Amino acid sequence: MNNLIYFFLSVVSGSLILIQSSLNGSLSRHLNSPIFSSFCLYFFSTVFLGIIILIFQIQIPKWGFVKNIPAYLFFLGSVLSCLGLTLVYFLMPKLGVAKVMSGILTGQVVSSVIVSHYGCFDLPVNELTSTRAGGVLILILGSFLVNWESM
Repeated sequence: MNNLIYFFLSVVSGSLILIQSSLNGSLSRHLNSPIFSSFCLYFFSTVFLGIIILIFQIQIPKWGFVKNIPAYLFFLGSVLSCLGLTLVYFLMPKLGVAKVMSGILTGQVVSSVIVSHYGCFDLPVNELTSTRAGGVLILILGSFLVNWESM
């Protein structure tokens, strides 16, 4: 697969995340609880993935393989995901979709260029170039413009 198709798939993924965040933001408003909204998301996600594992007969990794993976990789991502998404569900009913998602996108891109530049978490290194830095600055400016009226 070439990089253009991968880029398109990442755009689709972003759209799915936007719809999911919007739905759970609405659930948070109805429940008056971003924490319970997150709990529902992770509970039903676990059930859904369990069904996928059963249907597609996905092999569970052997313990000898798993025990060599750093423990923090199993748990830290989950904790950060719970904190991040619960914050989204708290903010979505207060600010609206565009304002929250522009902030999320900005935070993700700024963080991603740092993580990519240093190759954190054993991921590929993509050095920060002047072109990338310019793109990040334009994105930050765009995020401020999306939120300008409420600042």
